[in-house]
Parts: sequence; C-alpha cells; structure tokens
Amino acid sequence: MGNKYCKKLHPVIAQSKGASATWRTMIKIRELVEHHIWWQIKGGDSSFWFDNWTTQGALYCFSHETSQEEEIEVKEFADQLGWKVDQLRKWLSEDIVQHLLKTIPSPTFDGILDRTWWMLEESGKLTVQNAWEYVRGKRGKVDFLTCGKRDFH
Repeated sequence: MGNKYCKKLHPVIAQSKGASATWRTMIKIRELVEHHIWWQIKGGDSSFWFDNWTTQGALYCFSHETSQEEEIEVKEFADQLGWKVDQLRKWLSEDIVQHLLKTIPSPTFDGILDRTWWMLEESGKLTVQNAWEYVRGKRGKVDFLTCGKRDFH
C-alpha cells in the first residue's frame, strides 16, 4: 500500500485522492491515531518533519518550509557534541528550538533505534488493538490538539 500510495512521501502526509476504499479508511484512521504516537529519540532515525519526536506534535504542523517534502532524519540536526543549534534555527522558530534544547536529549549515535510510545496507554505500548479501540470509541477519547494549535511554552 505504501509503495502504491506514498510514492516517496512520508506516510503521514500521503493523501487519499483516487485511492481504494481501504487506503482512504487508513488515512482517516491515521489522522486520529498519529497525534498520539511519540517517538523517543535514541539514535535519531525518526523523521525530523513528520514524526512526533518533540512531544508537541510533528514539526510539519508548525512550519511552512518547502523542504518538508524531503525525508530528513533527526540525527542530521545533531552531532556527537549535541544539537546543531544554528541548523535548527535555520528551519524552526526560536520557541521550538528552545523547547528542543531544554527538553529533548540529542541523538546518541549508538545505533539504537528511536522508540515509539502510544501516549494513551500507561505502558506506552502501541498495538493495532488499542489504536482500534481508541478509534472506535471503546476507550475514553482524549482531546488532542491538531497541527498548529500546540504551544511550545
């Protein structure tokens, strides 16, 4: 499905125009579920723009840069000494940069993959079952903020 409908796009921004009913349903579910997945930075292999590694939401929600269509990993904005602050400031607002510097450790470059957390589950474990229960309303819905409405203060 990804090869057919994503075509070099990150799955978070792939659209459903002219797609099968299955793909359209997946896109609708993605819109509900994606905001509740947090990527804990380890080695920095998460998508800089499209994965929620900031704990505030995916960065594509807060920036209008044209480079967002490029697949850039978080580790490209850090080195062994920490965050490349000048490079972060080139692409992000000062509020976001300050949030990252204060709250998000830079990648470790030790080969450990970044870890996903399901923010609606105490254990943090994301399963198809708990995501589906959330989508179907079997679990209490949490009001989540969508793109552009989160505050970095």
